[in-house]
Amino acid sequence: MKLHSFGINLDQGIPFETTEEFEKLYVPSHQEAFDKLVEWINNGQGPIIVSGQIGSGKSTLIKKTILESKSINLIHFKFDSNVVDASLGGFLWHIIVQIGTYCKEKGFSLKDYTFLDDLIDKIQLSWEIILELDEKKFTSTRINDTVERIINKLVEKQTYCFFNIHKLLSDIQFKQERPVILLFAGIDKYEISSAGYYSLTEVIKKLRNFKILLEFNAIHFFDQNWSSIDKIFIGTFSSDNIRQIINKRMGSYS
Repeated sequence: MKLHSFGINLDQGIPFETTEEFEKLYVPSHQEAFDKLVEWINNGQGPIIVSGQIGSGKSTLIKKTILESKSINLIHFKFDSNVVDASLGGFLWHIIVQIGTYCKEKGFSLKDYTFLDDLIDKIQLSWEIILELDEKKFTSTRINDTVERIINKLVEKQTYCFFNIHKLLSDIQFKQERPVILLFAGIDKYEISSAGYYSLTEVIKKLRNFKILLEFNAIHFFDQNWSSIDKIFIGTFSSDNIRQIINKRMGSYS
């Protein structure tokens, strides 16, 4: 969103990011869904789905609830933009990288979690090296080939990796004395019949014991993989909401 002191604010079709954008432009449009999501963040257990048509405000609603929730611990996984390849190993790599990034930002020591160190023969790995490799993964063929080798090994050792990821997440929650919310976005990038979607659903299922927030569009909402999970569906905007949105976007020009 491009904000202007006077005149039209340009909507770029992406969710609000900053506190300023929410303060100036946010219109409460789905209060029941908002209240339910806030209740889940504060007191809920297990996974929940936020779904709706493209442009219905799913991401904005989620960001708004996160902004207003105090002391929330959130790890954000973006499967539509930050994944090396759409495979089980690629998704596992992204999960490991995001958990490592979260721990680095929160000051949570990973020195006792060495399960990645000897994953590949003759390649010394650590959390620091993993994060550096991910940051530079497309800067050279050598680094990219190394990442691909690790990804293939993650598939081979997936049971071992998931066991240690579970242990790490459980320890994080114990030491921080509150649940960690795992936000999975970009799932709807993958067609339901695709191999990538199948691999991604398998990864998510292995983490269902944690507090997972899934965001995807209406088509994926009806997939039987999610039939037993609590759901929030974002409907259409009321005429009054639309008028308020236009007023805030266009200012005096509305």
